[in-house]
Amino acid sequence: MSGTADAHAAVKPATLAVYARLLCGFTLALTCSTWRLWTAQTQFPQVPLFGLALRWPTVFDTLGLLVWGLGLACGVWGGANTKLGRTGMLMAWVALLSLIVSDQHRLQPWAYFYLLAAPPLTLLAARQSTAWLRALTASLYFFSAISKLDVRFLQTTGALFLATLLQRFGIHIGADAARLSWILPVGE
Repeated sequence: MSGTADAHAAVKPATLAVYARLLCGFTLALTCSTWRLWTAQTQFPQVPLFGLALRWPTVFDTLGLLVWGLGLACGVWGGANTKLGRTGMLMAWVALLSLIVSDQHRLQPWAYFYLLAAPPLTLLAARQSTAWLRALTASLYFFSAISKLDVRFLQTTGALFLATLLQRFGIHIGADAARLSWILPVGE
């Protein structure tokens, strides 16, 4: 076997535990930083995915948030190698799904990344799980880059982002920002 084949064949369960802990830890941090979105509130209208969720009492949101937080904490504590960690991550997955069903505003990119990444981390073997996560991450970058190949993005948001980024390093590109913004999707 070559060195590359050995590296792919020998995914350590400890590595998988680190991935799970990082996923749960960052997801918990992002949930805390956007806490108003996850609590039952009336400041913004809730937009459920299904009409049935309109009739759910607000206690479902509170219960879902508690299970979500507890499940993520178990995932941080136990990782993907313990029954506690796997069970917690799956509980958090179900709770997140119910929270999103009750309000579409909660469907944040990092939340649906959790929905896609948690099942393979908890249900698959280390080698399969790592392959799934690599494919998921590569596809996210690929589709993100493709979405930036848009004239409006290149002339507005992309140009502004590039100009702002380069100004932090003392480089002022001015009117050339729109012309150079294609670097963003190519670099991604």
